[in-house]
Amino acid sequence: MAQQQSVQILQERLAYEQKLVQLVDRIHSAKSIDSIFIELQGDILELLDADRMTIYAVDTARKELFSKFLALDTVKEIRLPISEKSIAGYVAASARIVNIADAYDKAELARISWACRSCTTASRSGSSSS
Repeated sequence: MAQQQSVQILQERLAYEQKLVQLVDRIHSAKSIDSIFIELQGDILELLDADRMTIYAVDTARKELFSKFLALDTVKEIRLPISEKSIAGYVAASARIVNIADAYDKAELARISWACRSCTTASRSGSSSS
């Protein structure tokens, strides 16, 4: 029984890694960053078993992060400074990976960085709050 479980776990892991490789190949072969932002988002969400996400790219000339999303039939863009005023900006500025269980928990944000204790997060309704 334990051997069957081990085989099943290995099969699931292999299937996940194959999907990941296929997705990475599609990202590398994307014709534009817009197609990564918009066309591949659903596949990325599915692979990560996530409800939503934001993919950011760096605009080095403007020292900003930007993302694009589809709103009805229009591509919209959001931008934010690379600074410690937002979680994404903090990650870009510090070049650190952070894993946040609850982006609305001020104490958790403070544990990540003293400067991030007042990071701006998206409110549960989607607007910005600090």
